[in-house]
Amino acid sequence: LALQCAHCRPYAPAGSSPLQGREACTLLSGKPPSFTDSVAPMHIKVHVREKTFNVSCGDGGQRIAWLANVGIIRYDDKTKGLELGAPQGIRLEDGTRLNMEDVVCTQLEDGADVWVLLKEDVASSDGGA
Repeated sequence: LALQCAHCRPYAPAGSSPLQGREACTLLSGKPPSFTDSVAPMHIKVHVREKTFNVSCGDGGQRIAWLANVGIIRYDDKTKGLELGAPQGIRLEDGTRLNMEDVVCTQLEDGADVWVLLKEDVASSDGGA
């Protein structure tokens, strides 16, 4: 899987091929990033029903599906998501659905809002079928 880490994405030359994860930092600085790097972690606002959760994503190397699962687990803390079931997707405010296999930092900016799609959301958008 090719992606540019959040630390180096702003510094990648236009038209360059993506770098592999944290190798980008190693190539640019000569050393791997450390937890003391000055780059702040990504935070994404995950909406589940009427609640919003500020999720820290580190450098954003997780998949979009991970973000949806975190939202469901935080919403349903007692049963860890059993009440809501598995997430059916994630969408942006304009309704655009994200690919659950994409990597967070390649699709979202720090501070972005996303909405977790539940079974009930998908059923209602399909007309109940």
